[in-house]
Amino acid sequence: MSKYLDDVVETHYFKIGNKRLKSVKELLEEMRIISDDVFRHYVGEQHNHFVNWIRHTINDEELADSLERVKSREKTIEVIEDRINNLTKQRGEKKVDENEKPQQDLKETRIKEEIEKRDKKSCPHIIWCMAKEFWFGMAIGMIVGVIAAKIFGIG
Repeated sequence: MSKYLDDVVETHYFKIGNKRLKSVKELLEEMRIISDDVFRHYVGEQHNHFVNWIRHTINDEELADSLERVKSREKTIEVIEDRINNLTKQRGEKKVDENEKPQQDLKETRIKEEIEKRDKKSCPHIIWCMAKEFWFGMAIGMIVGVIAAKIFGIG
């Protein structure tokens, strides 16, 4: 039973976006931060890729059966959380605490970190960034001015 919480081999990781999940616990954490649109990509009326992975890779028929007809992200989180808590209780491990959920804050933090990373790569100093934006804006303004002058016959 506790084997259902173990990591799977690398060739059987579940790919979601650019992430690779290796356990049901990682799936739970990712469920908490993905959007409903991303969730609907994996779960639809005729398919549930999470159930397939859980059934055929994790080999947890009980969890797969519980998720079979679930079509909402919130209910999926609840079912997976309950299953992990039951299995960890059997193992004697600490229960998954709802208060430790990295809800929207974690998602926002990841987005901010990605933006900061991109900003640092493209423009390491604020003065250079401002100067670059100024000259770019000035060049666009001049081009638009010349085109407008030609169109309206000014100058």
